[in-house]
Amino acid sequence: MVRPQVRVLISGDLPVGSLPTETGTLFFVHAGTTGPTTPTRVTSAAQAETAGISAALAAWIGDAIAQGVASVVIVRATTPNEESDPDWAGALDQLTPSWGPGQVTIPGEATTTAHSAILAHVAANPQRIGLLDGPENATATDLTQLAAALAAEAGAERSGLVAPWATVPGVGAERAVPGSLIVAGLAARGDAAVGHSNQAPIFDQNRAAGTVRNALGVSATFSDSESDDLYDAGVNVIREVGGVVTLTGFRSLGGDDVWRQLNIGRLTMEISAQVGSLMYQFLGAPIDGQGILLSQVGGVVTGYLLELYNAGAVFGETPEEAFTVVCDFTNNTPETIAAGEVHADVAVTASTAAEQIVINVVTSLAS
Repeated sequence: MVRPQVRVLISGDLPVGSLPTETGTLFFVHAGTTGPTTPTRVTSAAQAETAGISAALAAWIGDAIAQGVASVVIVRATTPNEESDPDWAGALDQLTPSWGPGQVTIPGEATTTAHSAILAHVAANPQRIGLLDGPENATATDLTQLAAALAAEAGAERSGLVAPWATVPGVGAERAVPGSLIVAGLAARGDAAVGHSNQAPIFDQNRAAGTVRNALGVSATFSDSESDDLYDAGVNVIREVGGVVTLTGFRSLGGDDVWRQLNIGRLTMEISAQVGSLMYQFLGAPIDGQGILLSQVGGVVTGYLLELYNAGAVFGETPEEAFTVVCDFTNNTPETIAAGEVHADVAVTASTAAEQIVINVVTSLAS
């Protein structure tokens, strides 16, 4: 049986340099009449307002940063006419691999077009995961049906549906914050705490891993039975646990057991981005007949994966059990070499309960 695979393409036509590899980045796509229509990175709500987005959306960016997000890349989707949905796909297309890995959101949007646009972007970009919002006051039945409708779409295995919204203090009244922004912050916070992305930012774990900072409550509540059903359906529920607003699930929408934990998709995101960045140092190098370049590439990738193994991000009694790297003449054929390509196949054991995931990296060394 062919193991689950992810394919990463690095083009020699891209600017030579290093790609960003910060896994905690939030990609914030929104609609409206103001705000940048080209990606703009901000690190505070004040910077977001300066960039032209509304005070309400800037407050949401501040909420994500308060949970742990370090930087936010914002881009506005234009609306062709009053009868049309915003051009979500067009805005997402601008978030090219050069912006690095991260969590992609269209905060607060629970429409089919918004959800499908995120899933399509994730399917085409292995260095991203998607976080989707349910309606603010959706019932458990509504959310279960929504998750089931999304499960078969490409990209679902590396995307999660979050519900309900959290409530936080506002000026004179409480504000509701979409769950996708909360989870993006918790994921970033967890990465910083453990040193890698193969972690689930849920419950306490002796580090307040899933605790929602500044939260007053949630926009909807579910019984224990409903929460269990939502978890089984792939909905990541934010609820009060012992009086503390907490994320209680971190699962993907996809039905494949290998990808059921959303942190598996995030680890794949991290490896795809990091290996892609490492390959930049070889752009323009000749592919020699002795295999020296291939050996160098394999050695650099192996060194990076060994760091992940030592950090506990991949599993095995030995590094050899946890990961393998193939970059030699078995997967670099005369045809691929003639095309100026270097192929590196990476297999990692991301969970003790799942088979290995293969990441195929193809680097074009010749334009």
